[in-house]
Amino acid sequence: MADYYNHKKPKDTINDFIFSLNPYFEANGKKWHADLGLMATIDAFDTKTKFYFYPQINVHYNVYENIIIPYAGVSGGLIKNSYRSLTNENPFINPNVNYANTHNKFNVFGGLRGNLSSATSYDAKVSYGQYDNMHYFVIDYAGDKTLVDNKFKIVYDNTSLLTVGGSVKYQYKEKIHFIAKGNYYMYTPKTSLKKAFHKPDFDLTLSGLYNLKSKIIIKADIFVIGSQWALTKTYEAGDSLATAPLLLKGFVDCNLGAEYRYSKMLSFFVNFNNIANMRYQRWEKYPTQRFNMMIGLTFVPF
Repeated sequence: MADYYNHKKPKDTINDFIFSLNPYFEANGKKWHADLGLMATIDAFDTKTKFYFYPQINVHYNVYENIIIPYAGVSGGLIKNSYRSLTNENPFINPNVNYANTHNKFNVFGGLRGNLSSATSYDAKVSYGQYDNMHYFVIDYAGDKTLVDNKFKIVYDNTSLLTVGGSVKYQYKEKIHFIAKGNYYMYTPKTSLKKAFHKPDFDLTLSGLYNLKSKIIIKADIFVIGSQWALTKTYEAGDSLATAPLLLKGFVDCNLGAEYRYSKMLSFFVNFNNIANMRYQRWEKYPTQRFNMMIGLTFVPF
């Protein structure tokens, strides 16, 4: 696998070439399966070239008729942080980005999955990983010296991450889909940062879809995001600046949508967003729009 990234800045150009090989050995038994491999990665970032090696091990055992399947493994990899990936996560960053790739040294995981019925499946998982240069977002108070101080810069820290998650899915033919999934995160920055800034401590998603003869589609979503820390300015005078962690409260966002498919080419839709009219901040100093509605149509000529 090869990945080349080029980003031209006003006074500089970032070049990053990542090349990976992932040979592996696959073994199977009547009730078990195992993938054993090793990923070798070369990262040529501007004038520096680094070599990484990551274990790639996945095993599972079918205890009873696909109802109980314990699994475990070890993985790792190099995570590219590009302008696109960072702005997709946070669109309010300072364009003068400090780039560094995230080195996931290893990620150990284990869990249990299976099918409770022909329509219902589940998955529960625990993982622990070590990351060098995990990215975080903080307000760039020394950036462009604007009065509003509303652009984020990227800061990096070595981090350990414990994640506990699970999901339940239900699907009845093509008519009804339902999924409930959630994760609890425990970030532990190790060097410069006091908190895992703008990394929520948990998330929960409930999604449902009803399909009536492929003509009327009704969708509903509930997103719950836990509290998170931001680094806010407490004092500034001249060249003196003081900052302190600020806890941003968690929030619930409920959305409802409907679509009418008049034909294969033309459909009409209506979306109701933030139905509970909640006032919250996913990013510090950026309050999210409260209740809003969108009506439109989709036309596909071919």
